[in-house]
Amino acid sequence: MGIPSAQDDMAPHLRTADDVETLIARVYDAPLRATGLIEAVETWQGDRGQYLKLRSDRETPRCHHGRLASNLARARADAILTSQTVLRRHPTLDHRLQGPGRSGVALTEWRSARLGKPEPPVTLVLASGDNLDLDHPVLHHWTRPVVFTTRQAQWQLESRAVDLGVEVVGVDEPTVHNAVDFLRRAFGAATIALELEDSRALYRDPVIVNEVLLTTCQTPQVNPVAVDPPFLTAEELVRRFPRHGKPYRIQAGDDPWRLQRFRR
Repeated sequence: MGIPSAQDDMAPHLRTADDVETLIARVYDAPLRATGLIEAVETWQGDRGQYLKLRSDRETPRCHHGRLASNLARARADAILTSQTVLRRHPTLDHRLQGPGRSGVALTEWRSARLGKPEPPVTLVLASGDNLDLDHPVLHHWTRPVVFTTRQAQWQLESRAVDLGVEVVGVDEPTVHNAVDFLRRAFGAATIALELEDSRALYRDPVIVNEVLLTTCQTPQVNPVAVDPPFLTAEELVRRFPRHGKPYRIQAGDDPWRLQRFRR
């Protein structure tokens, strides 16, 4: 049996929760029910097997399936962990379930009917507090917004944040590891979707990420401005996540892509 492949044309046809289940079975060859820390990562594989994260801008090659992987992670999540850096870099970002046509509706139905999660997740923004844009769309669409910051920044932000319906939590050390612990303790978040510029600290020993939905552009070259700092090497990925499904190949325009799920 060969490696599954397709044109990048299924995402616009998602209309129901059943369509989402069908696409998941085709692409990942297994239901997406596991909990833990999950990250959907769009990459380009550079020299010596190094995966580089792709930026979200006009210079970056894109495919519907890669965006769908991100939305599947959000749909599964009890909480989404992001950062002030991400908000600053993406001023129009929001965490609503999205996609062409009725994809957003289908994903919402899948979350509610298949995962038993009718309520939206928490969005936790890891922030220094300096110049945080409390009007950013991430803090005002669908999810429950929480800012995780220093105690001094909490004092500075809280008055206006309360008026905007944004919760502010101040701690001594607002690190990414402490943010994960807080989400589990305060909200009982069993599944946390990571949306960070650089998540490598969570992949170092001891690794606490449980699952990666990896989408890789396999074009020979990309514009250097389209890639972020390194993610993991192919060797590191397999060593840290020995359980992985078959790769699924698609063609998006002129670019070949590969999707694969890795788990610990």
